[in-house]
Amino acid sequence: MALRGPNRLRYRFLVKALDLDVFRAPCQRNVQGFLYIGERTSLQVGNEQDDDRLAWKSSIGFLHFDREWDMPWAFARLLALFCHKRVLRKMRYIREGWFVDVYQGMLTGIVIAEREILSANECVRLPDWLPDAENATDWLTDRLLVRFQATRSIVAPPDFSRPIRDELREYAKSH
Repeated sequence: MALRGPNRLRYRFLVKALDLDVFRAPCQRNVQGFLYIGERTSLQVGNEQDDDRLAWKSSIGFLHFDREWDMPWAFARLLALFCHKRVLRKMRYIREGWFVDVYQGMLTGIVIAEREILSANECVRLPDWLPDAENATDWLTDRLLVRFQATRSIVAPPDFSRPIRDELREYAKSH
């Protein structure tokens, strides 16, 4: 298992409108299973374009601490059995230094754009192809998404009368 993953600074935006041309950008399938979810940390097993890994992740605002280890496919599948329904599935599009994650399954309709920065003083401006997005750096984490997804699928049926991002925002305020 090889260790990788430096500390990173990253802004996250909850996307309301997106130029469909983004879907022509290179993309990769990403599946993340959560073995442990704490208040600020998580232990994940994931597969990104046939690259299996174990990751310990922690974040506060735009500061992210990540440690990842490559692992054999069979071991990753064994660990994934312990994730039960705590799994996020998404397609990640990469354009002009931005990651645009389009979630699937119970999170269909959630689109998140991320931009890594070099310094806390660096300003992030939305590109023209991302005309409407809300800065969600302080509250939107994968840990929140997996909890929201579980609540949506177990506690109550999804409310299809309004955008899922509004449901997510309300869930985040109450948790």
